[in-house]
Amino acid sequence: MVRRLESTGRELLRSATHDPLTKLPNRYVLTDRIARLLGSIRRKSLRHALFVFDVDKFSRVNRDWGRRVADELLGQIARRTEEVIRPEDIVCRMTADSFAAFMEDVHDERNAAIMAARLLVALSKPFTIGKKTVSITGSIGIVLSGGGGTQSPTPCPGTPSQPCARPK
Repeated sequence: MVRRLESTGRELLRSATHDPLTKLPNRYVLTDRIARLLGSIRRKSLRHALFVFDVDKFSRVNRDWGRRVADELLGQIARRTEEVIRPEDIVCRMTADSFAAFMEDVHDERNAAIMAARLLVALSKPFTIGKKTVSITGSIGIVLSGGGGTQSPTPCPGTPSQPCARPK
């Protein structure tokens, strides 16, 4: 009985903190991780980067290929982005077709730009779903925290979600 309750508790916690489709952590986990790391930004001279990216014209995938293919595509995007980021970093599903990755201890803007490029390259490679080949593109925004220990986060032009919301 106790083991069953413990198992149910673990399942409830997982369902509250992870996306059921992609199995990625959700927005709650990302927000919690960022909040915990804000102190390290102030105490140490560390920089962190938040990447917000989405699938361009995802509604076309849904419309042209159907929900099953679109759902499988999201799962494959999740797995592919997890392969790109470092083990200590986190990628989360934010909304239907948008994701976020949080990278700790980024040395400079160049490292963040390299990671953004890697994420976009990963999205641009064709996905195989059943007998179908689906090609997509993505948009990405980056926000870097300050590196001086007392600076407030310094965004790239616009907020991270603006590049994802511009017409494609």
